[in-house]
Amino acid sequence: MQKEMILTTRAPKPFGSYSQAIKFAELLFISGQLPIKEGTQEIISEDPIEQLYQCFENIKNICEAAGTDMNQALKINVYYTDSDVSDNLNNVMENLFTEPYPARIRIRVAGLSKNAKVEIDGVFICPN
Repeated sequence: MQKEMILTTRAPKPFGSYSQAIKFAELLFISGQLPIKEGTQEIISEDPIEQLYQCFENIKNICEAAGTDMNQALKINVYYTDSDVSDNLNNVMENLFTEPYPARIRIRVAGLSKNAKVEIDGVFICPN
C-alpha cells in the first residue's frame, strides 16, 4: 500500500511542507485547516464562529476531493484561542454532522498560525 496525497483547489493551498490530506488504505488524514477561504491566504473574518464554519467547509471540500464526506469522521481535533469557539462547538457540529458523532478533543492554545482563532484537523474513513 502507498500513501496518496489529496489536493483540491476548493481549500487553501498548504503554505508549508505538508499536504492538505493523505489517504492511506481506507483512512484519510486531513491536516490542520485554518479559517481561510480557497484562493486566498487570509483569515476570512475576526468572528470566531465564522472561522469555525470556514475550517469545517475546508475539511468538507477536502473530504469530497478524496471521495468521502464529513460524516465519515472518526476523530476531530479542534485547537482554539477564543472561548466562543469552545462554547459554540457542539451547536456547530450538530449542524454539520449526524450521529454517531466523531470522537473529538478541543484544546485551548496560546496562538495559531496567521493569528487564527481556530484550527481543525481530523481522521476520516475513505473508501478505496
